[in-house]
Amino acid sequence: YATESVDKRHLANLARRRRQLSRILGRPVETVDRAAGGLDGAIEEFLDLEASGWKGRSDTALRCRPGHDQFFRELSQGFAEQGRLMLLSLQSGTRVLAQSTALLAGPGLFGFKKAYDEAYARWSPGTLLDLDVLSWFHDMPQLGWLDTCSTTDVPLFSDRRAIRTLLLPLSPAGTMAAGLLAASLRARRHLR
Repeated sequence: YATESVDKRHLANLARRRRQLSRILGRPVETVDRAAGGLDGAIEEFLDLEASGWKGRSDTALRCRPGHDQFFRELSQGFAEQGRLMLLSLQSGTRVLAQSTALLAGPGLFGFKKAYDEAYARWSPGTLLDLDVLSWFHDMPQLGWLDTCSTTDVPLFSDRRAIRTLLLPLSPAGTMAAGLLAASLRARRHLR
């Protein structure tokens, strides 16, 4: 998927960044499936990593809001016990550079939370991990699709499926309101 949807120069640049990061850290940079053999501290590492970056500074990290970290612990543990948690960690030895969590539901994989070590932002550890998430996804034959649950600015996940809201009027007043709404939306598009 990445080779079909991402420019070859961009992929080559990411491979170069991974090699540079390995040289700087003195150990290979690899992705470890932390949910596969038990979480062994991975949840706390994720919470620490997220809180240490911009999410912590903007008070949007799970640790910044009462009860959110406990919710994440319980959710992750519960999904892991069912074999439905993906927690991948981009690491150099024991140094965690980025982590990504996702939830498996039937044939789908739903992206949940991601974090990266900003000290290594120059080497794009989050994007390097996104590439590895794609590889992990393609190695899971039971999975048929992936929804990153993110905005459209993630370069590796450019396939988007539009989601629409459909209003069904159930009364004469609802029919009139639906007609007015449709007309106002058409007028808005026309004015643009």
